[in-house]
Amino acid sequence: PFKKTTESFQKQTPPVENSSLPIEFISSVRNTRIVVKRRVPFVFLIDGVPLAGEERNKRIKESLHKRALLKAQRAREKKKRGKEKDLYIVHVRSTLNNTIVSLTNRKGDVLFWKSSGAAGFKNSRKATSYAAQTAAEFVGKYCVTKNIKRINVILNGIGYGKQPSLKGLQLAGVEVRYIEDVTPIAHNGCRKPKKRRM
Repeated sequence: PFKKTTESFQKQTPPVENSSLPIEFISSVRNTRIVVKRRVPFVFLIDGVPLAGEERNKRIKESLHKRALLKAQRAREKKKRGKEKDLYIVHVRSTLNNTIVSLTNRKGDVLFWKSSGAAGFKNSRKATSYAAQTAAEFVGKYCVTKNIKRINVILNGIGYGKQPSLKGLQLAGVEVRYIEDVTPIAHNGCRKPKKRRM
C-alpha cells in the first residue's frame, strides 16, 4: 500500500530540482498525517488538490474550524438527547410489614423516597395495599414536579404492595414503560422457620 501511495503522488506532484523537502499530505478518509520522504516540494494535498504556502494554511484552518464546529454541535445534540432520554427507575420493596418506594437515576443514586410508614400509616396498616398506593402516589407527584414523565419500575418482595404501587404511580400521571420483578426465589435453599402456634 505504501508503494502505491508513493506512485500516485509521484504522478500528481512532479519533482523539482534542488529540493530535498519531504512531501506531506492529510488523508481525507481518516484525517491521518502521512509523510513520504522524496525529493519533491513541500505540498499539502487536501481532497486531491495540491496546495502550498498561505493558501495551504488557510485551507487547513478552515477545515479544522469546520471540524470543531461540527464536534461542538454533535456534543450539544448528544447532551440534549441525554436529557430527554434520561433513565429514572422506581424501586418498590414490598415486605409483609411495610412498602418502600424509591426513585433513583441510572447510577442508582436515590433522588426521592417514601414508605407506608412515612406516609402516615402505623402498625399493621403499613402492610396494607392502600398504604403502598399512597406512598407510590407521593413518589409519582414528585416525578411530575421534576418533569419526569417516563419511568422504569423494579419490584422486589413478597408483600401486598407491588400491584397497588404501580396503580399509585399511574394515578399520579407518570408513564410506566418497563416493569421487572426481581424477587429472589429459593430452589429448596434455606430451611424455613417453624410455623406459628395459633
